[in-house]
Amino acid sequence: MDKWIQKRIGYISASHLADLMSKGKGKEWGQTAISYLYKVEMERYLNEPSAYRDAPALRFGRENEQYAVEWLRENFYAGIRYYETDFDEKPFITVPWAKFGATPDTDIPDENGNPKEIIEIKTTYSDSAIYTYFSPSKPYEKKKMEAFKEHREQLAGQLLACPTCESISILKYNPQRDDEWDLRSPIDISRGIMFTWTREEFGDYLEQMKQRIIQADEYLNTGLELDLINEYYKK
Repeated sequence: MDKWIQKRIGYISASHLADLMSKGKGKEWGQTAISYLYKVEMERYLNEPSAYRDAPALRFGRENEQYAVEWLRENFYAGIRYYETDFDEKPFITVPWAKFGATPDTDIPDENGNPKEIIEIKTTYSDSAIYTYFSPSKPYEKKKMEAFKEHREQLAGQLLACPTCESISILKYNPQRDDEWDLRSPIDISRGIMFTWTREEFGDYLEQMKQRIIQADEYLNTGLELDLINEYYKK
C-alpha cells in the first residue's frame, strides 16, 4: 500500500473540511458532515483506506499538476518544494490536538525547513472556471473573493496543519489541452493566476474550524451512533 495513503487512514483531512463544516437546516451538523464522519469511522474500524473514486476532474488535475509546478518555478519562485517529488517520502502533516492532517501541493520553506508559505494548485477543468478566472475584464479582487469562497475550508485546514505558515496562495492553472490551436507554452505566464491570503485574513474562522475538528474527533472516539451527533452536542 502507498505509504502516504496508509498514513492518512482514519484521519480527518484538510481536503474534506468543506464537508465537515457543512450544517443542516436548523442543525449544527448537516448530513454531508455526518456522511463524512461515517467514512472516517469505517477507516478507523477496518484500518484501511476508504474506496477511492477517480473523478475526471481530479484525474485531469493530477496529470497537469507537474506543469503547474514548473509554471510556479518559472513565474513565481524557483525554490518551491513539490510534495510529490521533493521529499524522500511524501509528507502527511499531522497535529497534536486531533487526528487531523494535511498535505500541501507546494510550499516555500523557512530556514528550519518548515512551510512559511503554501501554494495550492487548482487546475481549471470546466469551461466556466476558465472563463471566470482568466477573464480580462473581470476585476482581480472579484476573482480573488470567488476563489476564497470556493476553497476557504481547505485553505484554512492547511493553515491549521502548518502553524509556521504565514500566508497561503492558490494558483489557478489553465493547462494545454488536446487542441491544435493551443500552442502557448505550459509555463507561459498567461496560463496562471495567483491569489494570496495571510493567516490574519481568516480571522476567527481558523479557531471555529479547529473546534469543529476537535468535536468531530472526540465524537468519533465515543463510539456513539453518528446520526445522534447533534443531540450529543446540544447537551
